Amino acid sequence: MLTVALAGPPNVGKSTIFNRLTGLSQHVGNWTGKTVELTTGECERGGVGIRLVDLPGAYSLSATSAEEEIARDSLVRDRPDVVVVVISAPHLERTLYLFAEVAALGLPMVVALNMVDVARAEGVEVDAGALAAVLGCPVVPLVASTGHGLDRLLDEAIAVASEPALARAGPPVLGEELLALHARLVGVLGEIDTAPYPVDWLALKLLEGDQKLTALVRSRLDTKGLAALDLALGLAEDAPIRIASARYEWIARIVSESQRAPRRSRVSVTARIDRIAASLYVGPLVLLALMGGVFWVVFSLSAPLVDGLDSLLALASDALTALVEPWSPLAASFLTAGVLGGAGTMLSLVPVIACF
Repeated sequence: MLTVALAGPPNVGKSTIFNRLTGLSQHVGNWTGKTVELTTGECERGGVGIRLVDLPGAYSLSATSAEEEIARDSLVRDRPDVVVVVISAPHLERTLYLFAEVAALGLPMVVALNMVDVARAEGVEVDAGALAAVLGCPVVPLVASTGHGLDRLLDEAIAVASEPALARAGPPVLGEELLALHARLVGVLGEIDTAPYPVDWLALKLLEGDQKLTALVRSRLDTKGLAALDLALGLAEDAPIRIASARYEWIARIVSESQRAPRRSRVSVTARIDRIAASLYVGPLVLLALMGGVFWVVFSLSAPLVDGLDSLLALASDALTALVEPWSPLAASFLTAGVLGGAGTMLSLVPVIACF
Protein backbone atom coordinates (compact mmCIF):
# COMPACT_ATOMS: atom_id res chain seq x y z
CA MET A 1 0.00 0.00 0.00
CA LEU A 2 1.25 3.47 -0.94
CA THR A 3 1.82 5.86 1.98
CA VAL A 4 1.13 9.52 1.25
CA ALA A 5 1.66 12.19 3.91
CA LEU A 6 -0.32 15.44 3.77
CA ALA A 7 1.73 18.34 5.12
CA GLY A 8 0.92 22.02 5.24
CA PRO A 9 0.47 25.10 7.42
CA PRO A 10 -2.80 25.60 9.31
CA ASN A 11 -5.82 26.89 7.36
CA VAL A 12 -4.76 25.81 3.87
CA GLY A 13 -7.46 23.13 3.50
CA LYS A 14 -5.24 20.13 4.24
CA SER A 15 -7.79 18.37 6.42
CA THR A 16 -10.54 19.13 3.89
CA ILE A 17 -8.51 17.28 1.26
CA PHE A 18 -7.96 14.40 3.67
CA ASN A 19 -11.65 14.14 4.60
CA ARG A 20 -12.82 14.21 0.97
CA LEU A 21 -10.37 11.49 -0.05
CA THR A 22 -10.89 9.15 2.90
CA GLY A 23 -14.54 9.75 3.81
CA LEU A 24 -15.36 7.58 6.82
CA SER A 25 -12.28 5.39 6.41
CA GLN A 26 -10.25 7.19 9.08
CA HIS A 27 -8.40 6.43 12.27
CA VAL A 28 -7.46 9.08 14.82
CA GLY A 29 -4.63 8.38 17.24
CA ASN A 30 -2.09 10.21 19.37
CA TRP A 31 1.62 10.33 18.66
CA THR A 32 3.57 8.49 21.35
CA GLY A 33 4.06 10.77 24.35
CA LYS A 34 2.03 13.60 22.81
CA THR A 35 -1.59 14.72 22.91
CA VAL A 36 -1.64 16.02 19.32
CA GLU A 37 -3.77 13.90 17.01
CA LEU A 38 -2.36 12.14 13.97
CA THR A 39 -5.11 11.04 11.59
CA THR A 40 -4.73 8.26 9.04
CA GLY A 41 -7.14 7.01 6.41
CA GLU A 42 -7.33 4.92 3.29
CA CYS A 43 -8.54 5.40 -0.26
CA GLU A 44 -8.05 3.81 -3.67
CA ARG A 45 -7.29 5.16 -7.11
CA GLY A 46 -6.92 3.07 -10.25
CA GLY A 47 -6.59 -0.13 -8.24
CA VAL A 48 -3.81 1.31 -6.08
CA GLY A 49 -4.41 1.32 -2.34
CA ILE A 50 -3.31 4.53 -0.64
CA ARG A 51 -2.74 5.14 3.06
CA LEU A 52 -3.10 8.85 3.78
CA VAL A 53 -1.52 10.47 6.84
CA ASP A 54 -2.87 13.89 7.83
CA LEU A 55 0.06 15.52 9.63
CA PRO A 56 -0.64 18.29 12.17
CA GLY A 57 -0.67 21.78 10.67
CA ALA A 58 2.80 23.31 10.95
CA TYR A 59 4.40 26.50 9.66
CA SER A 60 7.87 24.93 9.69
CA LEU A 61 9.80 21.83 10.77
CA SER A 62 11.74 23.65 13.48
CA ALA A 63 9.89 21.72 16.23
CA THR A 64 9.07 24.80 18.29
CA SER A 65 5.64 23.30 19.01
CA ALA A 66 4.23 19.81 19.50
CA GLU A 67 2.53 19.99 16.08
CA GLU A 68 5.77 20.87 14.30
CA GLU A 69 7.73 18.19 16.15
CA ILE A 70 5.22 15.47 15.26
CA ALA A 71 5.03 16.56 11.61
CA ARG A 72 8.82 16.55 11.37
CA ASP A 73 9.37 13.23 13.14
CA SER A 74 6.67 11.54 11.08
CA LEU A 75 8.35 12.63 7.84
CA VAL A 76 11.87 11.81 8.99
CA ARG A 77 11.24 8.49 10.74
CA ASP A 78 8.41 7.03 8.67
CA ARG A 79 9.74 8.24 5.28
CA PRO A 80 6.41 8.18 3.37
CA ASP A 81 6.45 7.22 -0.29
CA VAL A 82 5.19 10.68 -1.27
CA VAL A 83 4.72 13.96 0.59
CA VAL A 84 1.87 16.17 -0.60
CA VAL A 85 2.58 19.71 0.56
CA VAL A 86 -0.61 21.78 0.58
CA ILE A 87 -0.13 25.49 -0.08
CA SER A 88 -2.61 28.34 -0.42
CA ALA A 89 -2.94 29.99 -3.82
CA PRO A 90 -4.09 33.35 -2.35
CA HIS A 91 -1.16 33.32 0.12
CA LEU A 92 1.58 31.69 -1.91
CA GLU A 93 4.50 33.56 -0.33
CA ARG A 94 3.28 32.86 3.20
CA THR A 95 2.82 29.10 2.75
CA LEU A 96 5.88 28.14 0.70
CA TYR A 97 8.32 28.24 3.62
CA LEU A 98 7.24 24.80 4.82
CA PHE A 99 7.80 23.45 1.31
CA ALA A 100 11.38 24.73 1.43
CA GLU A 101 12.00 22.81 4.65
CA VAL A 102 10.33 19.60 3.49
CA ALA A 103 12.33 19.74 0.24
CA ALA A 104 15.52 19.48 2.29
CA LEU A 105 14.47 15.97 3.39
CA GLY A 106 14.85 14.68 -0.17
CA LEU A 107 11.46 12.95 -0.22
CA PRO A 108 9.34 12.62 -3.40
CA MET A 109 6.91 15.53 -3.38
CA VAL A 110 3.71 16.80 -4.97
CA VAL A 111 2.34 20.28 -4.34
CA ALA A 112 -1.41 20.73 -3.86
CA LEU A 113 -2.17 24.33 -4.86
CA ASN A 114 -5.43 24.77 -2.98
CA MET A 115 -8.06 27.55 -3.04
CA VAL A 116 -7.38 28.63 -6.60
CA ASP A 117 -11.01 29.78 -6.76
CA VAL A 118 -10.45 32.19 -3.88
CA ALA A 119 -7.27 33.46 -5.52
CA ARG A 120 -9.09 34.14 -8.80
CA ALA A 121 -11.86 35.97 -6.95
CA GLU A 122 -9.16 38.22 -5.48
CA GLY A 123 -7.62 38.77 -8.91
CA VAL A 124 -4.59 36.55 -8.25
CA GLU A 125 -3.56 34.03 -10.92
CA VAL A 126 -0.94 31.36 -10.21
CA ASP A 127 0.70 29.63 -13.18
CA ALA A 128 0.83 26.02 -11.96
CA GLY A 129 3.13 25.00 -14.82
CA ALA A 130 5.65 27.73 -14.07
CA LEU A 131 5.45 26.92 -10.37
CA ALA A 132 6.09 23.22 -11.05
CA ALA A 133 9.09 24.06 -13.22
CA VAL A 134 10.78 26.17 -10.56
CA LEU A 135 9.90 23.86 -7.65
CA GLY A 136 10.96 20.69 -9.44
CA CYS A 137 7.85 18.65 -8.66
CA PRO A 138 4.24 18.38 -9.91
CA VAL A 139 1.82 21.13 -8.89
CA VAL A 140 -1.91 20.34 -8.91
CA PRO A 141 -4.45 23.21 -8.74
CA LEU A 142 -7.27 22.34 -6.32
CA VAL A 143 -10.57 23.50 -4.93
CA ALA A 144 -10.74 21.16 -1.95
CA SER A 145 -14.13 22.46 -0.82
CA THR A 146 -15.73 21.09 -4.01
CA GLY A 147 -13.32 18.22 -4.66
CA HIS A 148 -12.05 19.72 -7.93
CA GLY A 149 -8.60 18.37 -8.80
CA LEU A 150 -8.42 15.64 -6.16
CA ASP A 151 -8.40 12.77 -8.67
CA ARG A 152 -5.47 14.34 -10.49
CA LEU A 153 -3.70 14.84 -7.17
CA LEU A 154 -3.89 11.10 -6.47
CA ASP A 155 -2.75 10.30 -10.02
CA GLU A 156 0.31 12.54 -9.60
CA ALA A 157 1.12 11.00 -6.21
CA ILE A 158 0.97 7.49 -7.69
CA ALA A 159 3.14 8.55 -10.65
CA VAL A 160 5.71 10.20 -8.39
CA ALA A 161 5.86 7.12 -6.16
CA SER A 162 6.73 4.97 -9.18
CA GLU A 163 9.47 7.42 -10.32
CA PRO A 164 10.51 9.29 -7.16
CA ALA A 165 13.70 10.74 -8.64
CA LEU A 166 11.60 12.93 -10.94
CA ALA A 167 9.92 14.77 -8.07
CA ARG A 168 12.62 15.42 -5.50
CA ALA A 169 12.51 19.18 -5.25
CA GLY A 170 15.77 20.99 -4.67
CA PRO A 171 15.96 23.17 -1.55
CA PRO A 172 17.06 26.80 -1.81
CA VAL A 173 20.75 27.41 -2.56
CA LEU A 174 22.39 28.65 0.64
CA GLY A 175 25.56 30.23 -0.74
CA GLU A 176 29.17 29.04 -0.82
CA GLU A 177 30.06 29.91 2.78
CA LEU A 178 27.03 28.15 4.27
CA LEU A 179 27.56 25.17 1.97
CA ALA A 180 31.15 24.91 3.21
CA LEU A 181 29.97 24.93 6.83
CA HIS A 182 27.32 22.37 5.93
CA ALA A 183 29.95 20.08 4.40
CA ARG A 184 32.07 20.49 7.51
CA LEU A 185 29.19 19.41 9.74
CA VAL A 186 28.44 16.47 7.45
CA GLY A 187 32.01 15.33 8.05
CA VAL A 188 31.54 15.57 11.82
CA LEU A 189 28.25 13.65 11.67
CA GLY A 190 29.85 10.95 9.53
CA GLU A 191 31.59 9.67 12.65
CA ILE A 192 28.36 8.73 14.43
CA ASP A 193 25.08 6.94 13.82
CA THR A 194 22.55 9.65 12.96
CA ALA A 195 19.57 7.34 12.43
CA PRO A 196 16.75 7.99 11.84
CA TYR A 197 17.85 11.39 10.56
CA PRO A 198 19.54 11.82 7.15
CA VAL A 199 23.05 13.23 7.57
CA ASP A 200 22.62 16.12 5.10
CA TRP A 201 19.34 17.21 6.66
CA LEU A 202 20.67 16.87 10.21
CA ALA A 203 23.67 19.05 9.35
CA LEU A 204 21.29 21.69 8.00
CA LYS A 205 19.23 21.62 11.20
CA LEU A 206 22.41 22.09 13.24
CA LEU A 207 23.19 25.18 11.16
CA GLU A 208 19.66 26.41 11.86
CA GLY A 209 20.34 26.13 15.59
CA ASP A 210 17.87 23.33 16.39
CA GLN A 211 18.52 22.81 20.10
CA LYS A 212 16.92 19.36 20.44
CA LEU A 213 18.84 17.88 17.54
CA THR A 214 22.05 19.59 18.65
CA ALA A 215 21.67 17.98 22.09
CA LEU A 216 21.04 14.60 20.43
CA VAL A 217 24.18 14.89 18.31
CA ARG A 218 26.26 15.97 21.31
CA SER A 219 25.15 12.90 23.24
CA ARG A 220 26.54 10.65 20.49
CA LEU A 221 29.88 12.37 19.86
CA ASP A 222 33.17 11.65 21.59
CA THR A 223 35.48 14.36 22.91
CA LYS A 224 37.19 14.89 19.57
CA GLY A 225 33.87 15.06 17.76
CA LEU A 226 32.48 17.58 20.26
CA ALA A 227 35.48 19.84 19.71
CA ALA A 228 34.99 19.67 15.93
CA LEU A 229 31.27 20.36 16.33
CA ASP A 230 31.85 23.37 18.58
CA LEU A 231 34.41 24.77 16.15
CA ALA A 232 32.03 24.43 13.20
CA LEU A 233 29.05 25.89 15.06
CA GLY A 234 31.21 28.74 16.32
CA LEU A 235 31.76 29.77 12.71
CA ALA A 236 28.01 29.60 12.04
CA GLU A 237 26.58 31.95 14.67
CA ASP A 238 24.52 33.93 12.15
CA ALA A 239 23.67 30.88 10.03
CA PRO A 240 19.99 30.63 11.17
CA ILE A 241 19.29 34.17 9.98
CA ARG A 242 21.17 33.67 6.73
CA ILE A 243 19.38 30.39 5.98
CA ALA A 244 15.97 31.96 6.63
CA SER A 245 16.90 34.94 4.44
CA ALA A 246 18.03 32.63 1.63
CA ARG A 247 14.73 30.78 1.80
CA TYR A 248 12.65 33.95 1.73
CA GLU A 249 14.64 35.27 -1.23
CA TRP A 250 14.04 31.96 -3.00
CA ILE A 251 10.32 32.15 -2.22
CA ALA A 252 10.12 35.75 -3.47
CA ARG A 253 11.71 34.70 -6.76
CA ILE A 254 9.31 31.79 -7.13
CA VAL A 255 6.30 34.01 -6.49
CA SER A 256 7.49 36.62 -8.98
CA GLU A 257 7.91 33.94 -11.67
CA SER A 258 4.63 32.10 -11.13
CA GLN A 259 2.08 34.55 -9.72
CA ARG A 260 0.32 37.42 -11.42
CA ALA A 261 -0.68 40.07 -8.92
CA PRO A 262 -4.18 41.58 -9.07
CA ARG A 263 -4.69 44.69 -11.17
CA ARG A 264 -5.17 47.85 -9.21
CA SER A 265 -8.87 48.48 -9.03
CA ARG A 266 -10.52 51.88 -9.05
CA VAL A 267 -10.83 53.48 -5.66
CA SER A 268 -14.43 53.17 -4.47
CA VAL A 269 -16.53 56.13 -3.39
CA THR A 270 -16.60 54.93 0.21
CA ALA A 271 -12.82 54.60 0.22
CA ARG A 272 -12.48 58.18 -1.01
CA ILE A 273 -14.87 59.41 1.67
CA ASP A 274 -12.94 57.49 4.32
CA ARG A 275 -9.67 58.96 3.11
CA ILE A 276 -11.03 62.51 3.44
CA ALA A 277 -12.97 62.03 6.69
CA ALA A 278 -10.03 60.35 8.40
CA SER A 279 -7.42 62.90 7.33
CA LEU A 280 -5.48 64.85 9.93
CA TYR A 281 -6.93 68.30 9.29
CA VAL A 282 -10.37 67.67 7.78
CA GLY A 283 -11.24 64.80 10.12
CA PRO A 284 -11.84 66.90 13.29
CA LEU A 285 -14.02 69.35 11.34
CA VAL A 286 -16.08 66.49 9.92
CA LEU A 287 -16.49 65.08 13.43
CA LEU A 288 -17.70 68.41 14.85
CA ALA A 289 -20.12 68.87 11.96
CA LEU A 290 -21.54 65.37 12.40
CA MET A 291 -21.94 65.74 16.17
CA GLY A 292 -23.60 69.15 15.76
CA GLY A 293 -25.95 67.77 13.14
CA VAL A 294 -26.87 64.81 15.35
CA PHE A 295 -27.69 67.03 18.33
CA TRP A 296 -29.73 69.43 16.19
CA VAL A 297 -31.76 66.58 14.68
CA VAL A 298 -32.31 64.92 18.06
CA PHE A 299 -33.51 68.03 19.86
CA SER A 300 -35.58 69.17 16.88
CA LEU A 301 -37.43 65.86 16.83
CA SER A 302 -37.77 65.50 20.58
CA ALA A 303 -38.91 69.08 21.38
CA PRO A 304 -42.58 68.58 20.27
CA LEU A 305 -42.76 65.32 22.23
CA VAL A 306 -41.34 66.93 25.37
CA ASP A 307 -43.77 69.87 25.08
CA GLY A 308 -46.73 67.52 24.66
CA LEU A 309 -45.64 65.47 27.66
CA ASP A 310 -45.31 68.63 29.79
CA SER A 311 -48.84 69.66 28.81
CA LEU A 312 -50.25 66.27 29.84
CA LEU A 313 -48.42 66.39 33.17
CA ALA A 314 -49.71 69.93 33.80
CA LEU A 315 -53.31 68.79 33.20
CA ALA A 316 -52.78 65.79 35.49
CA SER A 317 -51.31 68.06 38.18
CA ASP A 318 -54.27 70.48 38.02
CA ALA A 319 -56.78 67.64 38.23
CA LEU A 320 -54.95 66.03 41.16
CA THR A 321 -54.72 69.36 43.02
CA ALA A 322 -58.44 70.01 42.59
CA LEU A 323 -59.24 66.51 43.84
CA VAL A 324 -56.89 66.19 46.83
CA GLU A 325 -56.24 69.75 48.08
CA PRO A 326 -59.69 70.15 49.77
CA TRP A 327 -58.89 67.12 51.90
CA SER A 328 -55.15 67.67 52.50
CA PRO A 329 -53.04 70.49 51.01
CA LEU A 330 -49.86 68.71 52.16
CA ALA A 331 -50.79 65.49 50.32
CA ALA A 332 -51.72 67.47 47.22
CA SER A 333 -48.34 69.23 47.24
CA PHE A 334 -46.51 65.91 47.71
CA LEU A 335 -48.35 64.22 44.83
CA THR A 336 -48.09 67.09 42.36
CA ALA A 337 -44.64 68.54 43.11
CA GLY A 338 -43.01 65.33 44.31
CA VAL A 339 -44.45 62.36 42.45
CA LEU A 340 -45.64 64.00 39.22
CA GLY A 341 -42.72 66.45 39.17
CA GLY A 342 -40.12 63.68 39.52
CA ALA A 343 -41.87 61.44 37.03
CA GLY A 344 -42.16 64.33 34.62
CA THR A 345 -38.43 65.04 34.81
CA MET A 346 -37.60 61.41 34.03
CA LEU A 347 -40.22 61.10 31.29
CA SER A 348 -38.98 64.26 29.58
CA LEU A 349 -35.72 62.43 28.81
CA VAL A 350 -37.50 59.53 27.08
CA PRO A 351 -38.16 61.34 23.75
CA VAL A 352 -34.51 62.47 23.59
CA ILE A 353 -33.20 58.97 24.28
CA ALA A 354 -35.72 57.42 21.86
CA CYS A 355 -34.28 59.52 19.01
CA PHE A 356 -30.93 57.77 19.41
